[in-house]
Amino acid sequence: MAERLERLERWVQEVITHPDGVGAGAASRPAEEALATTVESVVLPSATLSASERIGIYAGMYYLRLIEVLDGDFPGLKAVLGSDAFLALLHEYVAAHPSRHYSLNMLGAQLAAYVREERAELPHAAFLAELAELERALQEAFDAPAAEPLSTDELLAIPADRWAATHLVTSPSLRLFEFEHPINAWYVAFKEGDAGPVPEPVPSWTAVYRRKFRVWRADLTHARFELLSAIHDGATLGDALERAAATPGTDPDELAASVGAWFQDWAGDGLFVAVDP
Repeated sequence: MAERLERLERWVQEVITHPDGVGAGAASRPAEEALATTVESVVLPSATLSASERIGIYAGMYYLRLIEVLDGDFPGLKAVLGSDAFLALLHEYVAAHPSRHYSLNMLGAQLAAYVREERAELPHAAFLAELAELERALQEAFDAPAAEPLSTDELLAIPADRWAATHLVTSPSLRLFEFEHPINAWYVAFKEGDAGPVPEPVPSWTAVYRRKFRVWRADLTHARFELLSAIHDGATLGDALERAAATPGTDPDELAASVGAWFQDWAGDGLFVAVDP
């Protein structure tokens, strides 16, 4: 009895979640492997609806819920595409990349890659993919594990003779991006109600992180991005500074004069959580 119930549950799941509808779901191999039956053998008709129409209600609500989640997670993408094109994109995305995780927080994880790799014919596809990356990063930073940040005093306590060989561990919420467009500048304007048209490509560098239960975005210079990225990747502070100094257009003297203030800013923002000697 328990085994048949489990097989029936698997069959219902395959029928309801199939992207091509109830009929295709019932005829699919996973459904047949779970339970060799028909919709009419499992679901009774009502006075006004057939068996397929009755179970189709649940299938429709399943996809509406998925679309609702994505609609709330990517408001900037919706603003650029317009409601109709955005909803069409979400339907196609969910069909191509159905939910495979118990948490709906993971549903939009592949949307940026989907736009870039599978919907490159869309107008402004490169901008849209980067915008989706930023909006996805806001969700990831919010859900990232908590970690107690290092204070500025704890950073200053690192002995000068060990500084170059030290590794700093960055916050689990930190996400770093090198964009081909001024994505964060556009997003700031969008959040303020004045996004304007899709901008021309201009390189930009952005950090996304959580501090005190709030997600923040910060534009970076190229050199600051390279330095922070190297630290995030596990480089020693000495190697990270060399990577920043090699950034095109960077003046070593200006870098040396500025880097102390950068670290104070980052420590104040909670971007470092441990010192690994």
